[in-house]
Amino acid sequence: MARADFFTGKSGGTKAQVDVSSLMTAPVIKSMVRVIECGALLSIGTTRDRGAMSVTVTHDSEYVREYFREVDELVMWLAKAYEAVSDGEDDAPSAAPAPRRRHARR
Repeated sequence: MARADFFTGKSGGTKAQVDVSSLMTAPVIKSMVRVIECGALLSIGTTRDRGAMSVTVTHDSEYVREYFREVDELVMWLAKAYEAVSDGEDDAPSAAPAPRRRHARR
C-alpha cells in the first residue's frame, strides 16, 4: 500500500506538483524574514498532494494559512501579513529587553 493510499484511501492523483524551490525567491525570503522579525511564527509546508505550498503566519495566538503556486501572489500576501504583524513598527528591530535582576537564594 502506498503512503497516499494509507492516508487518503485513494491512489495518487494526476495533479501537477508545486515546485517549492521556484517559490523561494529572494523577494519571498526577504518578505518572510520581515514577518518573522516582528515576532511572528512563520511555517511552510505543502498540501498533502503537493499541489500547493502552504504558508502559515501565527502571531499573538492567531493564525492565518494560505496556499500558493505563484511567486507574485505569495509576495503580495506576505506584504499584507507584515502590515498585520508589524502594527505600525518601523523597519528597525527593537532593542532587547533589559535583563531581569536575579536574587541569590539564602
